[in-house]
Amino acid sequence: MEGHVIGRGIEENKALLERLLWHMLGVVNLVHRAGTVDGHPLRWQENGTGTACCYRGEKFILTAKHVLEGAGPSDLRFFPV
Repeated sequence: MEGHVIGRGIEENKALLERLLWHMLGVVNLVHRAGTVDGHPLRWQENGTGTACCYRGEKFILTAKHVLEGAGPSDLRFFPV
């Protein structure tokens, strides 16, 4: 199936996913957020995943906006997944 166009597509997708997973990490925002659920106070830390990227020579971690809200660089922690 490797020579077939569908087989090549599957192999390319697998290679892309493997490359992304090798660069994936957990992101934790240490700033506690506060709110209420059904009238009960609640505090939590935002967390999510990120991917280490390099684009035009700039290195950065791509993650969701809500994970970074209210945090400065020293408020973030990164963990291998």
